Amino acid sequence: MKKIIYSFTLTVFLALLSPMLLSQSNPEYKIEPGKGFKDCMIGDSSDDIITKFGTPDKNDGSYIDFHYKGFEVAVRNGKVSTIFLMYRSKTFMTFDGVTDKKIGFTSTIPEVMRLYGKPSRIGNSIVSEYGTFPGAHEYYLEYNHLGIAFTFYDNELADIRVCEASEK
Repeated sequence: MKKIIYSFTLTVFLALLSPMLLSQSNPEYKIEPGKGFKDCMIGDSSDDIITKFGTPDKNDGSYIDFHYKGFEVAVRNGKVSTIFLMYRSKTFMTFDGVTDKKIGFTSTIPEVMRLYGKPSRIGNSIVSEYGTFPGAHEYYLEYNHLGIAFTFYDNELADIRVCEASEK
């Protein structure tokens, strides 16, 4: 009887896990540093983003949130200035995409540094009681010259931010 319960539990676990693993091996979107992803690019108008993705969950003029798609955009002068791709959040679904170097949901800090090199800036702090994950260890890797940054909470990828690349 224990073998049957174990086999059933293992089968259910694998059935639930397989879509996530498949999604990681074949993500919907490819993230391009300094640019964005197929349907959302730096410089797109806020109207274009809403036309492509439908009614946002939030639009206060400065930020447009698409919780069900796992991303948010910051808007300046009616144009997308920063794209926030969420991987761990209490309000957003997990973004289904990886970078041009295959950084995504399961990626690690050493992997990002190995693939992208030395960051322009490293942040290392504890999330305040007012943050999304209070008490979490936040590690931030910023690559200004590429137009991409990575935030990790307790060594797990929390978000990827894409903005216009700056001069070295």
